[in-house]
Amino acid sequence: MPLILTRATLEMLLDDVVVKTGLTMRVCMPARVVSYFPPVPGPRPTPPRAMIQIDLKYAREGHIDDIDLAAMEVFQPAADAREPGELVGSYPMMIVPIHFPGPWGMWARGPLLPGELGKLVWCDRSIDSWQVDGGSPTGPTDPGFGHMHGGMTGGPMNDCWFEPGLRSGFSMGVGPVGTAPSVVDPAAWMIGSADGFSVLKITAPGGGVPVRMDLTTTAPNLTLDSSLFVDIGLGATSFAAKADQVDARFAEIKAAMLLIPPAVTPLDAVAVVNAILTFFETWPAATVTAIKARVL
Repeated sequence: MPLILTRATLEMLLDDVVVKTGLTMRVCMPARVVSYFPPVPGPRPTPPRAMIQIDLKYAREGHIDDIDLAAMEVFQPAADAREPGELVGSYPMMIVPIHFPGPWGMWARGPLLPGELGKLVWCDRSIDSWQVDGGSPTGPTDPGFGHMHGGMTGGPMNDCWFEPGLRSGFSMGVGPVGTAPSVVDPAAWMIGSADGFSVLKITAPGGGVPVRMDLTTTAPNLTLDSSLFVDIGLGATSFAAKADQVDARFAEIKAAMLLIPPAVTPLDAVAVVNAILTFFETWPAATVTAIKARVL
């Protein structure tokens, strides 16, 4: 009988150890940006990184005498004064690399603003070396000793990365975070500024064939450029003329016609035609049509 009790007690102890260990491990948590650090070039460059604050408070069991003043913990007593209460505090901030999406050889990237929300993902192994050296065959790629689940502390490089874009229910509306409920168009896919004022929008009701694409912005300028042509319409081959150059040429024609002296005798039609042809021979057509835009 005592042996059975011992085994039962040992099993309970081991179960409790597993539970406690699981509570101390972090896999993924919502977080927000405190500050952004652009990539630094050099012999051992650093990737784009951010100082991150986990967007949740932690709570641990304890008494008022157990408060960690450095962590600015707050004590919340239990309903039963004989029971331990909760010590609530903020997780320490950390500097981690940023994961920007990059499918099919692309890379969507940009500086992060303070307060930007996202997802903090922990790694099983240290990625300190990988951050500056990548998966180099000369460096450690999976150090299975001395470091697993780096947790919340460590140095300026912690074993996790930040994925911007996660949103809570009150962080997707127009305006500052927390001032409007989440709004997602049920028939369109959008990418652009969070306030919706500069957006590429593809409308595809029911997730079917797209029926419309809009590119809108409230910015003062919108630039479309290429190294050769900007075609407006599939199969466009005709060059668009520069309106200011065309206007200038017509102004020159008008000025030249005004210089013709009043006719004393009826004008020679052939001479007039020849004069017009001579003028157009010097027409700077290249400056009029030297434009990348082509239309149907």
